[in-house]
Amino acid sequence: MAAEKTDAGPRAAVPVDLRRERRLVCVEYPGVVRDVAKMLSTLGGEEGVSRIYTDPTKRLELYFRPKDPYCHPVCANRFSTSSLLLRIRKRTRQQRGVPGVEAYSKVEFDMEILGVVSTIYKFQGMSDFQYLAVHTEASGRHMSMYDKVLLLRPEKEVFFHQELPLYIPPPIFSRLDTPVDYFYRPETQHR
Repeated sequence: MAAEKTDAGPRAAVPVDLRRERRLVCVEYPGVVRDVAKMLSTLGGEEGVSRIYTDPTKRLELYFRPKDPYCHPVCANRFSTSSLLLRIRKRTRQQRGVPGVEAYSKVEFDMEILGVVSTIYKFQGMSDFQYLAVHTEASGRHMSMYDKVLLLRPEKEVFFHQELPLYIPPPIFSRLDTPVDYFYRPETQHR
């Protein structure tokens, strides 16, 4: 699968073995990935991505806070593509023992085709407003309300009669995730 070593010049074509049986899916993730497990959990895990991939009509959803039920997702659209995933290694070897200007380094590139990418998910829409269940006390301290609002287990009647600050989350912020031109015009009057 790696490119054959030849004595060709820098502009010469090198024959490569293309493995078509290894199909890959690309997700253009809109963030810096430091932990792959956390990144996958924002997409619903491997099972969630696989479930979305099997149904071509569904969009891939990204939740920035996966454990928060009030988190609004950012959606990715599915596109067909014909791309390759390459692994390129650059090896630099310095010539030792030669002082001064005559010292040079030898650079080698090793290329390997990992697979063919046939489907790509792109996050093209805008991120919706995010709403946190937080109450600001008179002292300026912020208090999370998730343990007081979410029903995670059956509760007794006392739970429903406790004093709480008013918390009414909006059911939806925006209906569209792409910008549209909205021309403010008065409604037409028909007679």
